[in-house]
Amino acid sequence: MPEIEAKMATCVVSASPDVLYVQGVGSCLIVTAYDRGKKIGGMLHAMLPTLTGGDMIKEKYVDSGIDALYAKMREKGSLCVSLDIKMVGAANMFPGLEMSNKVNIGERNVEVAVAKFEKMKIKVSGTDVGGTHGRSVYFNLANGVVDVRTRM
Repeated sequence: MPEIEAKMATCVVSASPDVLYVQGVGSCLIVTAYDRGKKIGGMLHAMLPTLTGGDMIKEKYVDSGIDALYAKMREKGSLCVSLDIKMVGAANMFPGLEMSNKVNIGERNVEVAVAKFEKMKIKVSGTDVGGTHGRSVYFNLANGVVDVRTRM
């Protein structure tokens, strides 16, 4: 089965039997979307919470990246009516360096994603977010399984 990497600030969509993956995720947020009926899946690798200014790389941001993920899923043939959504990552990789009055980027990435999905009336079926450790994610489009591997 072919493996396709979701590089930072990108969104990839493919179909069974492919595996989408990303390795060494820190504060970035990985969002997976799976259409069980059509066996189409997508993976967003977003770095920052919200799009600001005129940045043309929509997938760099959680809010506009989710929109891009949905658009690419529709282009591949998904109706996007009952997608299985999961979120991974958003770790605080350097907790000692955080300023006491600021929210860490990973935490803010999750907050923005949760608010976006609530607004879209979409339930997130699983999460493995936060903490202080990196993760690697493998998303099997043949069965929709999201395998998260943690390094401590």
